[in-house]
Amino acid sequence: MWVLVVQLLVLVAVAVCILVFMLKKLMGAAHVPSNSKTILVTAADTPIGSQIATHLSTMGFRVFAGVSDEKSSAAQALRRSPSPWLHLLPLDVTNDGSLAFALNQVNTHLHAGEKGS
Repeated sequence: MWVLVVQLLVLVAVAVCILVFMLKKLMGAAHVPSNSKTILVTAADTPIGSQIATHLSTMGFRVFAGVSDEKSSAAQALRRSPSPWLHLLPLDVTNDGSLAFALNQVNTHLHAGEKGS
């Protein structure tokens, strides 16, 4: 009888350890180290662009969300984001001046050791 109880306790302990290990792996994958990459998301005022920008910022990436219209509802929703890693950036990908401004803004906010490309 005691042998059965001990075997059940060992089995439960192994199952709990595996569950804790899996949860720790999943939770650890959701956060990026502080020396992570900076990302520029273009067309962040579109539904898919805003979702990408929001998701990456919640993972810990520094995200520059390029929007063509800063007054659009999607841009305003991004502006209200609680993430400190999400920065709204006016960006018109068809305008060289706008692209140069965006590149300059991103380069000035890179983490130490990061190189823009």
